[in-house]
Amino acid sequence: MQTLIKTEHERVINDFNLLAKDTQQVLREFIEGAQVLEIVSADAHGVTEVSTNYLRGDKVFDVIYDETTRKLLGGSDPAVFEKVIAVLPESGRQAVAEKTQSPQRIRKIKIKHDDKDHREYVHLHTIDSDGNINSFKMELDGSKKR
Repeated sequence: MQTLIKTEHERVINDFNLLAKDTQQVLREFIEGAQVLEIVSADAHGVTEVSTNYLRGDKVFDVIYDETTRKLLGGSDPAVFEKVIAVLPESGRQAVAEKTQSPQRIRKIKIKHDDKDHREYVHLHTIDSDGNINSFKMELDGSKKR
């Protein structure tokens, strides 16, 4: 029996201007006025994801973009939350809203690919009033991840 090895190739991109113009355009909205700390390009699941970490004020944020599908996947910046949640079906948006009712707040959100069937799902991290981080995985429509 042959075992398949999951391969992911990551590399650091040392200059924002080396990214594809389309990628620069999408990411610029989030990093404008911030200090870019690190850009990592990862090839996995048949797609290329670009993760950019940046410093704005005294907080470090990240934004993740899929160059292959030209889709914003997630990050830790509130401006990213809004964009990612906006592309979910209404039921998915409602499920995220329910998980993040006060005093819960979003820490990070990412649309991910399931290793088993390559379907997309939402991975949501929230912070409660005690500082505890909670993790939720749900289908794009907001139902519990299968």
